Amino acid sequence: MAKQQLKDYIFKPGISSTAYVYPDGYSLISQNKAYLQAEATAWIAVQVAAGASGFVGYTFNEAKCQRDLGYVIDAYLHDLRYGGNEEVSRVSGYYWDGTTAQVDGDRQPEIQTHTEIRNIINNYILTNLAHTSLSASSQVIDPSKTTESGVTARVTELSNIVINVITTGLSALPTLVDAGVSTIKLQGRYETEDLLLITNTTKNEIIYNFSSSDLGTIVKYKTHGADVDFPKYLQITDTITTLILTKDTSSQLSTDELQIFVESEFIRTKPYDFGVDAIERQRTANPLAMLDADFEYGLQPTKWSAIGTLRGYPSIYEVPGTETDVLSVVTDASAGTSGVGQS
Repeated sequence: MAKQQLKDYIFKPGISSTAYVYPDGYSLISQNKAYLQAEATAWIAVQVAAGASGFVGYTFNEAKCQRDLGYVIDAYLHDLRYGGNEEVSRVSGYYWDGTTAQVDGDRQPEIQTHTEIRNIINNYILTNLAHTSLSASSQVIDPSKTTESGVTARVTELSNIVINVITTGLSALPTLVDAGVSTIKLQGRYETEDLLLITNTTKNEIIYNFSSSDLGTIVKYKTHGADVDFPKYLQITDTITTLILTKDTSSQLSTDELQIFVESEFIRTKPYDFGVDAIERQRTANPLAMLDADFEYGLQPTKWSAIGTLRGYPSIYEVPGTETDVLSVVTDASAGTSGVGQS
């Protein structure tokens, strides 16, 4: 095992992963998630039985309906807790594949059901008033919780995103507003056991430490769809890891420099850029003979002497360190060939 530093990241400062923008409103909805799921399918069954507009001949799978509604409620809770609309926007996108709706018919049952669930949340769950139940599930009324100002408006805003997308398609998705929670996005898959230490070197402050419960993280993965921060991530890896930090980084800046260390199963080393070719293959330089590779840069008299001795040529060369100068050289090596050939 070895330590590896990651330098490709997106840092978004914000509140702690343990914080809540609307703690009481969040708690009331969270406690009634199962109740809302049961009420939704019970309400649909009543509409079908009554032949209500939009429900004539409508059939549905109760378990699947409750599962899908659970995804939507979880998205409400996430965006209600941390702010923004990213989770509701993401979940709403599953109702369409491009321009093709992923639910049958005119989608009126889905639209009306989400409207009814929103009304139950705003008029009964958040006000701690008893709702006339249609299912066998029981509503949770918690007098210790008082819904904060703004929660009802937020629920309406988020539910309208879902309803509008189901009605008209992906063009109804709003401008993405990131959650206000502190996050770091990394290309690749990193488990919590892989993370070692993250330091804001600009502020000289540790924001994650694997050995501290106060400096922990929640890990989420994105394996499909476009990403505004890493638009070409699928050409490099199969997922994007988002770290939701326990540390409150509201006072920090997205431009701050981070030092991120993770545990790696192996160390990858490579030479300087000039040491590899365009596809990262190692460049090599095969050894050559001294006379071939460095003929012009050494002690020339010595080299000429070696050639003369090796080939048996008659030769005169300067002896280094002597005062004798060679004034002229006469050869008759090519005398028999009328001056043609080696001399």
